[in-house]
Amino acid sequence: MPKFKFALVKEEDYREGVKRKMKQFVEERWLQGKKTTLQDIQNVFQKPPYNLSEPTVRKYLKKLVNDGKLSTYYRNGRRYYAPPKFPLSIKFGIAVAVTIIVCGVVIDIFVPSECILKYVYLYNPNLDNQTTPQNPSMLPIVTYLLILTTIFTIFAYWMEKKK
Repeated sequence: MPKFKFALVKEEDYREGVKRKMKQFVEERWLQGKKTTLQDIQNVFQKPPYNLSEPTVRKYLKKLVNDGKLSTYYRNGRRYYAPPKFPLSIKFGIAVAVTIIVCGVVIDIFVPSECILKYVYLYNPNLDNQTTPQNPSMLPIVTYLLILTTIFTIFAYWMEKKK
């Protein structure tokens, strides 16, 4: 005869564990290429070992969506759950960073070093107290711009989350 042990678990810990399992369930189905509806989630979480009621499942899903841990979308009148999407500020920051890197590489490859010295570094050969770089490159400027882009992206994301 098997022996059963009872364990006391805080209700808050149990709720968080169930929410984590719901998130994992949606992510696993998404990775397999399957769409997840409310019915799919209820089929799993209204049966043992969870035995959650329908309003509880809906409440947990609503909380996960509000916290940004899951996202929803509608197709043909049905609501589907999916992993969270990237916020617009992050997408914009990544696009700007890629553009900066590509422009820096293209300028380094195709623009002569004299032009980089003259127009980017504002080098004037008529002045005596200037040092001439051996190999002028866009790398320092690209690095500086990437740092600024990262800072502004984090700030925009933070402002977006505050709303």
